[in-house]
Amino acid sequence: PTSPGAPRLTDEMVRHVLAKAPIQRNVTAAIDKMLGHWGIKRRGNHFSLNRSQNSKYLRWMPFPGSTKTNSSQARIAQMLSFMQACDHPLSKPLHDFLQARRMANYLKPNPDWSKAIGVVSPTKSSVQPPSSQEGKPKKKETSTYQTDPQQQPVRIQPNEPSLPRGLDISYVIPVKHSDGTIKPTTVDPRNYGAVQQLLAKYHSHPELKTVVTANQGCVRFFDRQLNKNTHFLSNTFIPQEKGSSRPIVVDGAYFPSVEHYFQHSKFVYALKDDADPNVVKRAKQEILKAQSGRDAAILGNPKGIYYRQLIDTKKWHQVSHQVMHRGIYAKFKYNPTLKAQLMATYPCVLIEQTPKGGDSFWGNGHDDSGLNLTGQIMAQVRDQILKEELTTKS
Repeated sequence: PTSPGAPRLTDEMVRHVLAKAPIQRNVTAAIDKMLGHWGIKRRGNHFSLNRSQNSKYLRWMPFPGSTKTNSSQARIAQMLSFMQACDHPLSKPLHDFLQARRMANYLKPNPDWSKAIGVVSPTKSSVQPPSSQEGKPKKKETSTYQTDPQQQPVRIQPNEPSLPRGLDISYVIPVKHSDGTIKPTTVDPRNYGAVQQLLAKYHSHPELKTVVTANQGCVRFFDRQLNKNTHFLSNTFIPQEKGSSRPIVVDGAYFPSVEHYFQHSKFVYALKDDADPNVVKRAKQEILKAQSGRDAAILGNPKGIYYRQLIDTKKWHQVSHQVMHRGIYAKFKYNPTLKAQLMATYPCVLIEQTPKGGDSFWGNGHDDSGLNLTGQIMAQVRDQILKEELTTKS
């Protein structure tokens, strides 16, 4: 596809570009600028996603299952066609990277992009997953691909198996103590009940009185039945924008909710050595297609249809906390509306209020006897984003 108003590239223009080094540099600079618009960065002949600009990735990568072609996808085809006509050395590496990203999201290769550089649309055998060092070329290989973060578990370092002693999931809030002084107080799974009581007795912040969803110094969340005003905090919440879902993007892959990402990650970072690749693929696809976060959780449940034969629970125990942190961070960091809503809960304690007999590990066990690790991680993310916002402003 080409723009009707765009000038045609003649042979004379191509010869002019090839003959002038300054023009070639200008062309490369223009390409880099366009890549930046799409959330892609380049180092030599190697490309990677800019993790700090996930929202830009949405401009050219459709949600899994979509068949629509937007203007950015058409513009990429134009750019590749121009690069190929000018014999630009980046045309093939860029094409391969873009197609690999599509296939990592369970999308077919874009035929217009392949047509633009005169190659047959790649298949899974012709386009390999990106390499393990994203943005860094491998010394002994000529491949231009980066590692698909959904396939390589090396980015997540295992936590210590002992919990909660070996795990630092804490955050700090200002609390007014009985002596009248405001002290920075660390909240962790062992003491959030005591902190909650302090907040209820002594308002440590003027904003605490304006948090309409707060009760006794904390905000409780689970699903719409518990409180529709706090449902946005739940991992099963699917963000919406203008009547349609707005997916969460983690390392260039789309997920309807944090729960979808969390369950999908079990089949990426914690597979048994003898796991059947075809069954793994089917499990991941089923989770991505799940209509709700609760459905995704059922598929990834220890009693589910895929779990027992595929997942190494010891491996999952070692990485699950960091997976949860990454999902929650991506949900709030790159969605301005959700980020503002999360910031508005400060400085309340956040508690996942599970039903009676419910989860006492990620949730509060219904009666605040549980670890409430989801709430702890979410408040930790809130603390992290607040610090990042202050650093940016300063």
